[in-house]
Amino acid sequence: MGRIVRVIAVAGLLMVVAGCSDAESVSTTTSSSSTSTTESTTTTSATSTTTSTLTTSTTLDEEGEVEAAVEAAYFRTYEVFASCHLTLPDCDPASAYRDVYALPTYEAQVLGTEQTKAEDLTYGPPLNPAWARSVVLDVSVDAGGESAVVTFCTLAGEQEFVVAADGSRSLTENNDTIPIEWGNALMSLGDDEVWRVYNYDMSVGGIEDIPVSEIDQRLAEGEICGGLLVE
Repeated sequence: MGRIVRVIAVAGLLMVVAGCSDAESVSTTTSSSSTSTTESTTTTSATSTTTSTLTTSTTLDEEGEVEAAVEAAYFRTYEVFASCHLTLPDCDPASAYRDVYALPTYEAQVLGTEQTKAEDLTYGPPLNPAWARSVVLDVSVDAGGESAVVTFCTLAGEQEFVVAADGSRSLTENNDTIPIEWGNALMSLGDDEVWRVYNYDMSVGGIEDIPVSEIDQRLAEGEICGGLLVE
């Protein structure tokens, strides 16, 4: 940890998954090999002979390329989740989440979003767009290149609305705090070569609701996500 890979400032909701268990992190190593052939020629004074010699060289893929793909997949998941909630009741989570979540998180996220829809809730832009961001703090990929852990910190702040029968929206009373989420997104590479989140491990951080009036001060003083999310 400690390496800030990238910050994305978007209107994004927290990705809280009920019922998901903690999982252990995995170590970082990713490699592949390629084989090259070279031919050498030797000549004697008596006869002319040509000898072909095969040599093999191994090159490691840039670890950063895999990490970048994992990081991009995390942000895609974040954006799809946020977009679905911002477009309720029209969004169909079962369809929207298919390319970004794997089991068991896929089922949990679909259920959670369907519940939000059933309660006639939707979301609007953040109270303060300058606050809304998600930061990838670290990316680690396992030796096999098929599992990864993304450590993230998310400051949301979308305003919650109730959708009336005529489609009009009115703010709920739950808009006086900003939720902060800090944890690990556990990801796996599918048979279709797409990285998806299959679980969340919140043991490294957690979820905290911070009063709107305290956000600026706590950001400035480095009190959010262990001081890793700053202005």
